[in-house]
Amino acid sequence: MKDKIHRLAKYSSISLFTSIVDIGLFYLFLMRLNAHNVENSIFLSTILARIISALIAYELNKHFVFKTQNLSIKRLLKYYSAIGIQMLLSATLVTYVDYLLGINEMIEKAVVDIVLFFLLYFVNKFWIFKEDNI
Repeated sequence: MKDKIHRLAKYSSISLFTSIVDIGLFYLFLMRLNAHNVENSIFLSTILARIISALIAYELNKHFVFKTQNLSIKRLLKYYSAIGIQMLLSATLVTYVDYLLGINEMIEKAVVDIVLFFLLYFVNKFWIFKEDNI
């Protein structure tokens, strides 16, 4: 039980760090794209930021949370499939919530991504890094 709590704490710490990176990059991309009047700037900013933060998250989780040192193409493909789905869900939901509420893109993104955080933890634990969770 203690190991599970410790693993979740490490996953949470890494997720917090990469979320800060993701939101920071989202903000930078959003400001830049909006300055050039690019359509779908929320969607594009979400995707660009997520690609970069996902690269960081995969490596940190692989080494520090799920402690796997072997390179597995199958695992990498699973991870990026899950990240792709999460990225599209985040971009779509943030865009939709912004359309409905129009509060603030940063707040909307934070709320959506917190919900997706918990979903992705279980996807990582029980599907992507499953064989390492003995």
